[in-house]
Amino acid sequence: VGLKLTKLAPVVSMVVSSAAYSMIFGPAYGCGMVGLIFVHECGHALAMRYFGLPFSPMVFIPFVGAVIQMQKSPATAAQSAIISLAGPVLGGLAAGATAAAGHALDSQLLMALGDWGFMINLFNLLPIGGLDGGHVADALHPALPALGLAGGVGLAVTGAIANPIFYLVLLSGAFQVGGRAFGFTEPPPPHYRLARGPMIATAMAYVGCVGSLIMGMALNNVGRKSARTIEREMAGETVYLPPKADPYDDYFASFESPDDRDDRWGG
Repeated sequence: VGLKLTKLAPVVSMVVSSAAYSMIFGPAYGCGMVGLIFVHECGHALAMRYFGLPFSPMVFIPFVGAVIQMQKSPATAAQSAIISLAGPVLGGLAAGATAAAGHALDSQLLMALGDWGFMINLFNLLPIGGLDGGHVADALHPALPALGLAGGVGLAVTGAIANPIFYLVLLSGAFQVGGRAFGFTEPPPPHYRLARGPMIATAMAYVGCVGSLIMGMALNNVGRKSARTIEREMAGETVYLPPKADPYDDYFASFESPDDRDDRWGG
């Protein structure tokens, strides 16, 4: 019975997460979010399988994401870095394909899903705690997790990222850095460090992945409407935006008459 429940866990948790997201964002967008999370986690799973590392079934956690637990540690830091980067790489490709389909089909839904995919994979590359970027940072140099934590605290204090999940990530990062500093947790063994060549390659792959996601997000924003604009249009209102409106900011949106729009923008 336990084995059957374990095998059912991925499907059941995926359905529960899809239902939870759908209640807030609607079925199409909610299920699309879960699909993009699934592809991201598949990247990790494929890399683990390539290195012959056993792992647990994929379990989805509503409003958190999903997790695949390695049941054996990677043999080298290079393997750890590759496994960590595989998720954002495959997830970023899925986000790019979704965004491209959105522009080809003129689907604001797919453009919005593509934007979310770019964002969530970028978030996972932050060099903090148990995030993918945190594992990469740890493989590159033992001091980088502390620097990443300091940067994350700065993002939280300034309000650049105000999200309860991010605060939990910061706590995990603080536990990792503090535990090593005060001897509560064991640091990786000395051999578990990248040699110069693999270190440079890993750093370049990390920077390239981050840059590609940022570029993809910027390209996807061309012609993409914000959620508030779409909501107003669906309500039957006519929305007028300046030529270079930011899809993340509706401050400059006008819900007035065409004459008011012309006066305001010099049309």
